[in-house]
Amino acid sequence: MPNGALMSVSGAKADVRFFPFWIRIGEALCYSALMEHVWIFHGQDADFASAVFAKRADAETWINENHFSGVLTIYPVDKPIYDWAVEKEFFRPDLDHPKTGKFIQNFTSASQEHFHYENGVLD
Repeated sequence: MPNGALMSVSGAKADVRFFPFWIRIGEALCYSALMEHVWIFHGQDADFASAVFAKRADAETWINENHFSGVLTIYPVDKPIYDWAVEKEFFRPDLDHPKTGKFIQNFTSASQEHFHYENGVLD
């Protein structure tokens, strides 16, 4: 099944979007598993993120083993951070912060769970 495909959930009235990946159950390799969030590592002084993880523990192992410095942040799957922050009432759009593309594309939220690392150690 291609990435981003819609999969039906038994009993559901509508299709639900899944973040697709393969899992091993016994001898069978099965496609599926709902993923609600990912952990993204943004290295110190980097312009772009350098890694994405399904599990925080795996991200921390990689950060620690490589003595990286930067920020590990949780991101919801299939939901822009701007929309997430408004929905959770961490941010209220107003006249000072209009709903413009420029503002939204640069939006970040300190309300996202995040962790700072210095040389691979949680700061």
